[in-house]
Amino acid sequence: MPRSLKIICSCLLTLHFSLILVKAFRGTPWLDKALRKQKKILLVSEAYTQFSVMQADYSFFSPNISPDYFVKMTYQDSSGRWRDASFTLPNKEVEKRFHSCLLGIQQMPNELVDIVIKSWAARILDQHPDAVNINVRVFASKLPKMKVYCSKGRNPQELVTDLTFHAN
Repeated sequence: MPRSLKIICSCLLTLHFSLILVKAFRGTPWLDKALRKQKKILLVSEAYTQFSVMQADYSFFSPNISPDYFVKMTYQDSSGRWRDASFTLPNKEVEKRFHSCLLGIQQMPNELVDIVIKSWAARILDQHPDAVNINVRVFASKLPKMKVYCSKGRNPQELVTDLTFHAN
């Protein structure tokens, strides 16, 4: 490998890790103080971590921890019956990316959330071409009060987004 290419690769890797570290350690007092003076660095770091799917800090590398948000997908077939349309994720990497996406939903602008949900609906339509309507609901888990937890044993859920797409 030519020396100039090694230098370019080293610079790109340094930039990559620097932008991710800014996101990861932005809460430390010394970095927070510096970032208040250099807002462009924080904006670039936020944009880059969104682009590289690292916006959920290190949850991409974490074990399977239940996200605060979960998705329920259904479709209506030609006979009018609503059926479950949950799809299995093909491998651990996609599972982590999906989990990171769910963690990031709370920080995404509404237009971006709509685009992500439309892509899920498009996948359901690919898997079920007989679908007439496709419904995607996103729920948020809420921590229950101790009394509620003892009586029900489950976390209450709040509907965040409920979108239905007509397939035709």
